[in-house]
Amino acid sequence: MRLKFLIPFCLVCVLLSCKDSKETAPENLEVEAVKLSQIITEADIAKLNYIDFGLDSKAGKIIEDWGEYIQLQQIVLGVKKANFTELKDNRKILKSLLLDFKKNIPASLKSSSILARVMVFETKFFKLESLVNLSNISKLELAGTIKEVFEAFSNLNFQINKKLERDSQNIERPI
Repeated sequence: MRLKFLIPFCLVCVLLSCKDSKETAPENLEVEAVKLSQIITEADIAKLNYIDFGLDSKAGKIIEDWGEYIQLQQIVLGVKKANFTELKDNRKILKSLLLDFKKNIPASLKSSSILARVMVFETKFFKLESLVNLSNISKLELAGTIKEVFEAFSNLNFQINKKLERDSQNIERPI
């Protein structure tokens, strides 16, 4: 007899505890409408402490024909200005850009040290791209990843400069 009342009671409880599948769209849109530029600003990015190496004039001449480098440099400059539009929902385009970036490294720059820096930059860049496309990201985590991307790009520039500097030195070894 108790079982007859217990089963329907449990069924009613289960049915009443189910949520309505309709969600309130305006509330979700407001949360998603928060832009990354509101989370982290250009002033916040300017406060990041890292050493920024630029390219030497010799490297600049070689880089002129490396279009993918110039495109990535523009994206990095955009991130310095808190502009994340190039990173937002462009995974396929960025993946092909970085693939072409690695393929089209000028012959004079192909060395293991530069290839290593390219791989580090690629890893940090994709990490930033992933974070930019998340809806719930902390300002601290985003700022740390932005700093990592800037450091990786700066180290790539430094390595390019060092490679060209070493190549320009004509050191004869004694016989």
